[in-house]
Amino acid sequence: MLLIDTYINQSVIAIEIDQTIANPLYVFYNLSERYEELRSLSDGTSSRGSLTTKIIAGMPIFVPDLEVQNRIASIIYAIDRKILNCLNINDNLLGILSLEFGRIKAEYPLDSDLSDVCTLNTKRGSASNLGPDNYYSTENMLPNKSGVVPATAMPSDNKAILCESGDVLISNIRPYFKKIHYCFEPSGCSADVLDFRAKDVTYAPYLFGILYSDDFFDYVVAGSKGTKMPRGDKDQIMQYQIPMPPKEVLDTYCILGQKVLSEVASNNKEIAQLVLLRNHLLPKLMSGEIDVSTLKMPTKYSFNPANK
Repeated sequence: MLLIDTYINQSVIAIEIDQTIANPLYVFYNLSERYEELRSLSDGTSSRGSLTTKIIAGMPIFVPDLEVQNRIASIIYAIDRKILNCLNINDNLLGILSLEFGRIKAEYPLDSDLSDVCTLNTKRGSASNLGPDNYYSTENMLPNKSGVVPATAMPSDNKAILCESGDVLISNIRPYFKKIHYCFEPSGCSADVLDFRAKDVTYAPYLFGILYSDDFFDYVVAGSKGTKMPRGDKDQIMQYQIPMPPKEVLDTYCILGQKVLSEVASNNKEIAQLVLLRNHLLPKLMSGEIDVSTLKMPTKYSFNPANK
């Protein structure tokens, strides 16, 4: 059975699939590839439009031979599983880093301000050398500390805050979304993103650990201003109390942090490539442009709806 958001209100539609005719995952991928079509079919009875059971039931769907469906579902499913594996690895790695920072915070007093270890960079310059992969705004930073995606739009005035390797970016609009990114290369961000720069770049991973913590985001939210579009108070943010352990503890943490963040960045690049591959293959597979009938599918990549 599939559960489909009824575009895009507060309810869902359950679709029961006759598995003698169709692979449920194939149907799911078919509908997900037709997102814009689903939008156009919304009945417009609410401010955001909605889908109804009647609309979904009346949608035509290309249903090839069941074996072909299974092969198509298995190909995309394998890519999705790889993406999920990379995301899970990143979550575990960042979780380890968080535990280490939590240990430091528990062992050493909160006797320093955030301003003691970093500044807020506001230097603006030309965005002509920036592209979708190294320009960050609140739109392409993902919530819940989930990283970033390529930007879909560049600054209209061709200006951006110029960031350096080791900078930590946090979206300052609705800070409860917890959008954060560590820069591994020169990049740029919009004015709605705060660019934290370590006074000593050697300790940039420690700065990331401070800003990645839930306690920090809770602090920012508590001091934010505005109701509809709350923003963090920059002066209040820089007064956030932090521990400053001995140099040897900092060095050990930053060695670990640099390794973790490098691996996370590598995984994120792989995820981006896999997403591009998936988005390129999906419409071609669904239209029949790519013939999968002769492919020999490895068992480990096969998808059996009865045994996921």
